[in-house]
Amino acid sequence: MVADNDDFTANLLSDSGITAIRTPVTKTLLFDGSEELTEGDTENITVFYNPSINSHIQERYGLLKNTDAYIMVGPSQTINKEDKITVESTVYRVINVRDRNNVFGTTSVYKFCELHLIEV
Repeated sequence: MVADNDDFTANLLSDSGITAIRTPVTKTLLFDGSEELTEGDTENITVFYNPSINSHIQERYGLLKNTDAYIMVGPSQTINKEDKITVESTVYRVINVRDRNNVFGTTSVYKFCELHLIEV
């Protein structure tokens, strides 16, 4: 038997999931080269949350921390880079979203989202 999205939602999310608030964010490039972020309507989503990830990348000048936390959501959940995620009154920005597939690469099992802390 191969893990699928039903296993993820019926087991991990139902047993260990918590409610978070997703605020969709649209980025617009202005004529002067600056960016404008516009927030949409919030929605409650169920996530598996890990605030203690230690993800670093090696740069010439040393280690650089690039992820403060991560969440995993079901494959049908809409979530995009730049969205705001609020978990337990801590606010993060989504910096990367990756679909995670089953071992054969045929079915999306969950979405893995890396988060950057923006407000405590």
